[in-house]
Amino acid sequence: MNTITTVKLSRTHKLLLRVTILLALMSLASAASAQEAWDHINAPRFQLLAPFANQAVLDIETGVVWERNPSGAAFTWSTAQDHCNALVVGKRMGWRLPTIQELTSILSIGSAPNNLDPGNPFIAPPTLGQAIWSSTTSASNPSNAWTMNLPGSVSKFSKGVLARCWCVRFRQGVDSQ
Repeated sequence: MNTITTVKLSRTHKLLLRVTILLALMSLASAASAQEAWDHINAPRFQLLAPFANQAVLDIETGVVWERNPSGAAFTWSTAQDHCNALVVGKRMGWRLPTIQELTSILSIGSAPNNLDPGNPFIAPPTLGQAIWSSTTSASNPSNAWTMNLPGSVSKFSKGVLARCWCVRFRQGVDSQ
């Protein structure tokens, strides 16, 4: 009986060892995949989208699609929302103001002079110091909304102030807070 127990334990240990190795390999593969998704040092971050007649840009890091040539006009917060909602880029609608998190995610801090990646494909992005609306309302004062300006500071402005907008779209709608 002792020999039978030893054989069973040996088989159980082998099975546990195989499962442990398999889980370890799956964990390594998952970690490598996650690293690849965020490691864009040696790969271009932005891709022009042919289905949008090259007038939209995919941020490979975040999955957000940006209009390539944002409007040079100034808008109040509500007219910026209206502008994006009615925007047609590359024969596509479905545009909106980005959240403050999406807006700041486009930055690559330390990329002089405006903290956008060198060689980015944008045409006439907002210039240094110009405020850009986000869809994010201030939690402390609902009559204000968050803005960002290049090279990357964020602040809250009254929704009646004029600022630029840079419209985005994503696979699905977003709760803009």
